[in-house]
Amino acid sequence: MQRWNETINPQDPRTAKTIIPTIVVATPGNVSPSIRCTFNPDGLEVQATVGLKTAQGRFVSQIVEIRGTGFLANEKLYMVLEGNGTSHNIKYEGEMVTADKTGQFISANTLQLDEPNMSWQVYVGHQRGVACTSFTTD
Repeated sequence: MQRWNETINPQDPRTAKTIIPTIVVATPGNVSPSIRCTFNPDGLEVQATVGLKTAQGRFVSQIVEIRGTGFLANEKLYMVLEGNGTSHNIKYEGEMVTADKTGQFISANTLQLDEPNMSWQVYVGHQRGVACTSFTTD
C-alpha cells in the first residue's frame, strides 16, 4: 500500500508493486455487473495515469498510478480493477488502501498484461459509495 505523502515514482518499477491478475473466463464486456459507480460528493475524485511499459516474453507489464482525493480522513477503501480485452477479461480484486489524514491516497501498481490496448475500469469502494474511473493500456 502506498500513501499519498510517501515518495514514489510511478515510472519506477522499484516503487510500484506488482499485482498478479485473476483471469476471468468470460466474454468481453462487463466482468462485475454487481459493482456500480455511484454519485459521489463534490471534490471526491479518482484518477488513473498509465506509465512505463516493459516486456518479458509474451507478457507486458505496465505501471498504473491511481490517485484519489476527497475521501474521509483515514478512510479504508476497497479497490477493484477490471480489464476488458478482445479474448478475455482480467480482474484485480481486493486491494485495500487507506486515505491519509487529508482524504487522499495514491496506489502505484504494475499490471501484467498479455493483450495490448485493454480498456480498464477502476472501482474504489468507500463509506459513501463507489467512485470510478477508466483508462486504456498501451
